[in-house]
Formats: sequence, C-alpha cells, structure tokens
Amino acid sequence: MRFGSGSYDVRRSEGLNPSLLTTARHEITCTVAFLDGTERQFQRHAHGYVLLDKVFAHLELVERDFFGLQFLYVLGTKETQKDYPNL
Repeated sequence: MRFGSGSYDVRRSEGLNPSLLTTARHEITCTVAFLDGTERQFQRHAHGYVLLDKVFAHLELVERDFFGLQFLYVLGTKETQKDYPNL
C-alpha cells in the first residue's frame, strides 16, 4: 500500500529480505527499530539528517515535522540499568 491508503505492516509488505539479516564482519551498521517491531539497518557513517531522511523515505512520511529519532548507546561491558537508570 502507498501513503494515504491507510496504515500497513512494514514487515509483511516488504517480506523477509535475507540480505538485510547478515552484514560483513568489517561493516558496522546503524539499526533503527520501528514502533511496529520491525528493524532496518543503515550505514553507520551517515550524518543524522541523512539517516532521518532515509527513515522518512522508508516510511513514506510526508509530514516530517512531527517525527524524530532517539539515539541510544549501550556499552556491552555494563548492565543496561547502570548506563541508563531511567529506563
């Protein structure tokens, strides 16, 4: 479905893409988790506004003023609760 024809499930509409499930060992990606439970990977070296534009294009958003991204960096050496006590 296209924008304007109601909401849709991103995972079901795009199907399972095996190429997105694995990455090369030397390649680090930025993973965006959407509210419907889907995840999409983008290149890590992109600037924030480029990443935001790619997410908006993926979701086919027209009204972009009401949306944003939240950055969360979690260290693998500590418990998440110690890094972010407000979670």
